[in-house]
Amino acid sequence: MSDVTEDPTGTDDVERERAPKTEGARAVKLLERMQLDPVTQEPRPRGHAISLASASTDGSQLTPGIAELTDAEGNPLDRGKLTREQKQAISAASLRAPKPPWLKIKLPGGGRYAETAAIVRENNLVTICEEGHCPNMGECWGKGTATFQILGDTCTRACRYCNVKTGIPGTEPDPLEPGKLANAIHKMGISHAVVTSVDRDELPDRGATQFAKTIHAIRRRSPGTSIEVLVPDFMGLEEEGLRIVMDARPDVYAHNTETVPRLYRRIRPKGDYQRAMWCLQRAKEMSRELEFAEPVLTKTGLIAGMGETIAELKEVLVDLRERGVDVVTIGQYLRPSERHLPVDRYVTPEEFDDLAEYGMSLGFGSVFAGPLVRSSYKAEEQRRAAQDPTLGKMLSEPPRAPAESLATIGEVPEWKA
Repeated sequence: MSDVTEDPTGTDDVERERAPKTEGARAVKLLERMQLDPVTQEPRPRGHAISLASASTDGSQLTPGIAELTDAEGNPLDRGKLTREQKQAISAASLRAPKPPWLKIKLPGGGRYAETAAIVRENNLVTICEEGHCPNMGECWGKGTATFQILGDTCTRACRYCNVKTGIPGTEPDPLEPGKLANAIHKMGISHAVVTSVDRDELPDRGATQFAKTIHAIRRRSPGTSIEVLVPDFMGLEEEGLRIVMDARPDVYAHNTETVPRLYRRIRPKGDYQRAMWCLQRAKEMSRELEFAEPVLTKTGLIAGMGETIAELKEVLVDLRERGVDVVTIGQYLRPSERHLPVDRYVTPEEFDDLAEYGMSLGFGSVFAGPLVRSSYKAEEQRRAAQDPTLGKMLSEPPRAPAESLATIGEVPEWKA
């Protein structure tokens, strides 16, 4: 008599269950090495699985669609309260479901793309376009513009939706960086420059001085270029850091709110909703104290599809308008990798239109809302729309990509060859 208890399901059945999973895992890894999305099989930088999930509240059923998990009273269920099994079920389904048709993007490579890429590489610059896997990179670089990221490529925070590398940089800001960036902007002929950064909470000034030096360098090299800065909250040094930046007199001050208050603790553990509101309001006040010719234009960005509701997004819009914010962008969350927060749902273009119309009814100068909208997308147009109400509603979405411009498995994009 054998000491081993026989598996009632049979060894062959077990092996058959295991085999497809192993083959599937190998296929996904192969696609990642080919720089292709394992779901859509489209080219993408690094490992970028973009999808959404839907699951029953007990995690037993996995079906593609929109994840609308609710409690017994029908209210949205905070993902932080889900069981481990439920979270895993959502994550697994998230990697299988295809993207909706409105999230197809055109491959980069046309127009001035190669020229822009050469200038960025030549000056050893970092762009959030690349670090954040922006879906509009091909369009923007093709038009000869980019959003520059100063203070390196390593962030001291670990927001669950962000693709930027996390860690302690361990190096001082590059003293040559402001000049190199200013030269690149001049060479590219950019009329509206957007500069952002990683969070550098380990620096005594949180990186504020590097922002000021960059603004001054751009002013000297390209006096006619307007400057937009998308800055951190300078945690622990909010007033001092903000004043250093505002003393340099940027044309647009931006700080992203990102999500709704309910999700901050789980999605942005080192961020604070009220601190974000304070930064935006204080920047406007400080520009008056410093006697700007006109109060600085303030701007923020929101990400949809991370577990919030449309009603919650509208409440945030009310909060922002009460603090004098001029420009708002709202875009769809796209999951950078398996390690990041799963996509909760894909917000439809009609819902984005509704958010834009609601925002404009509150009195914002401009509200750009759409699946592929990002905080720096068409930044100059956002600024002009806010300054000139006669421009009316402006198109905020990238042009749709024709089917023939989408790659298939095994195809190497021209810009990657």
